[in-house]
Amino acid sequence: LVGKYGVLGLGLAFGIAYMISSVLVLWILHRKYKAVQWASAVSLFWRSAVGATVMGVGVWTLNDVMRPASSLSQMAELFFCVTLGTVIYVAALYLLKVPEIHQLSSLLPRRSTDIDTTMN
Repeated sequence: LVGKYGVLGLGLAFGIAYMISSVLVLWILHRKYKAVQWASAVSLFWRSAVGATVMGVGVWTLNDVMRPASSLSQMAELFFCVTLGTVIYVAALYLLKVPEIHQLSSLLPRRSTDIDTTMN
């Protein structure tokens, strides 16, 4: 892949290698410790794949709409694409009811009601 596609082929080769190795590790963990819940893993995989596809379409569309003329506008486009991609992906995972996204709210700081805010 590297000889034919260059850097893109290298990225693709690494991606394929990591996908194969992660499936093998999951399979070994399941066989040895019964630690993998396959239904949950497959559910998370398809939801993440759908979210990534929606994000990719959104970022691709934004990239086609914006035509930067200078290096500063290219930096702005990069910022907007990354920001939009993050927002779309998190929103897609939320709408697809991925449990881990709903658990993220526990990491956000809570307002404390223990402090008296009234003036005497």
